[in-house]
Amino acid sequence: MILAADDIARLVEHMRGLGVAEIEIADGDEMLRVVLPEAMEQSAHTTASAPTIIAATACGLFFPGHPARGTAPSIGARFEAGEVMGVIAVGPLLRPVAAPAAGALTRLLCEPGQRVDFGTPLLAFAPLHSLRTYESERTSDEDRS
Repeated sequence: MILAADDIARLVEHMRGLGVAEIEIADGDEMLRVVLPEAMEQSAHTTASAPTIIAATACGLFFPGHPARGTAPSIGARFEAGEVMGVIAVGPLLRPVAAPAAGALTRLLCEPGQRVDFGTPLLAFAPLHSLRTYESERTSDEDRS
């Protein structure tokens, strides 16, 4: 066995402390993969009202958009919750970087093909609530003019 049960429990607590959602450890023919369920629930139910920074959850090469689409998203592109905004290439695998909620891309924080580590800021994202607030403020300013 790669790790004893008490070592796995300590690993999980360490992952929570660092904000790491997933880890995979391999030793010869044995492999251990730990995915924290609360991290998956949190990313699926994020409802932030201010711009959000989307950070890398894996080490690899970051690419905005998805290779199947052929083009990278532009600033202002709108996304639904869970829609793929980019990918992290980890060897031959492509790990999706998903929108935490409905909203829009406000800024690319990494160059396409840049090497990223856990926690590297990738994208700035404005949830739909923030966009509505911004658009209503802008409209009311125009009405006053």
